Amino acid sequence: MTPSASWKQQAAAIILATNPWTWLVLLFGAQAIGSLIITHLFRIDFSETRTAIFLLASGALLSSLLRWRDPSGRMYPQKSILLAVIYALFIFSLSSESLTDACPPFGTKIFHPLEYMTFGILLCCAWSPVRERKGTPVFLAGVFLTGVLYGMSDEFHQSFVPFRTPAIIDVSWDTLGLLLGSAAFLAAGHIRERFDSFLAS
Repeated sequence: MTPSASWKQQAAAIILATNPWTWLVLLFGAQAIGSLIITHLFRIDFSETRTAIFLLASGALLSSLLRWRDPSGRMYPQKSILLAVIYALFIFSLSSESLTDACPPFGTKIFHPLEYMTFGILLCCAWSPVRERKGTPVFLAGVFLTGVLYGMSDEFHQSFVPFRTPAIIDVSWDTLGLLLGSAAFLAAGHIRERFDSFLAS
């Protein structure tokens, strides 16, 4: 085994052994920081994004608390559901703002799959007990049904927000994000299982 290969294996072992709550802390924290950057870059009034940023910071703080209370890393569904609800409120809070003064230097449709990819991962965490009891197809059906219905309700909600227009194409972008989030969740679980099997052998 070469030194570089050994270093890579050690790095992979550290990543795979990391408590799942830690990844959620990083996920919420990174998006909170990203939202601050976007607020500045798009010249958005902070009063229009502070609720959304507060919700992301709350998600990071709650994930940190759960990480401290549960060092085993077992993601109980009740806790995961709470984080998914916080993220759903984050999406709702952004959709509730007109953001008429925003000056985006690039297209904003990219945010739909990015947001719903994160939402998809959180929904996968919340629906994971169903996968253990009834299998992956039922699990994925639950994740997609929840995510798509929420995306549709969010578009309907935007019809009541001044200067906002609901669009079916946005639901398509949301569905793509859910697909990516579900794929990432399943891939991470598969890699983790293979790593655990390797350590046990």
